[in-house]
Amino acid sequence: MKHLVWIILLVSFSALAQEKLVKTNITDNISMSLPEGFMAMTDDDMAEKYITHKKPMTAYTTYERDIEFSVNKSNTKWTVEDMHIMQSFYKSSISQLYDAVNFIKEGIYEVNGRKFVYFEFASKVAGDKNSISKKSAVSKYSYIQYTIINKKTILFNFSCPFWSKDKWQNTVGEMMQTIKIK
Repeated sequence: MKHLVWIILLVSFSALAQEKLVKTNITDNISMSLPEGFMAMTDDDMAEKYITHKKPMTAYTTYERDIEFSVNKSNTKWTVEDMHIMQSFYKSSISQLYDAVNFIKEGIYEVNGRKFVYFEFASKVAGDKNSISKKSAVSKYSYIQYTIINKKTILFNFSCPFWSKDKWQNTVGEMMQTIKIK
């Protein structure tokens, strides 16, 4: 019995251990540290995950394909002085994307001399048990942050199944603090 307790504690501790981060060049002008096990998504991965005409600048996943991290940009009229308005706008937009959203943290902070709007939240999309595919509800944990570069919004987006939130929450917080933009 004593050995079983130690095994359970060891497994629990290893599940909460942070991932080792490695410096990664996202673009020529953007670098950050990503978990060692992350790999660039293939074109097939991107086609399956991002049903849009505009693919992200870059996207990463894990071997199991259950974790997603992407960086995207869009042309906007936002300036650094608009950060509080931008925060309100994106919070409203995020709230409309899901059936339920629980914001864990949000705000504006500085990373390596640049201001970011960030949101950490849990979301749920209700399933449709009446559909042919009998889709069940999907719950996710996400950490998104936005910054402005020359009237372009750069979006850093991490998401994972909600059940793995405790494993990833500290890692993604540390990861987002390593962003460097030239």
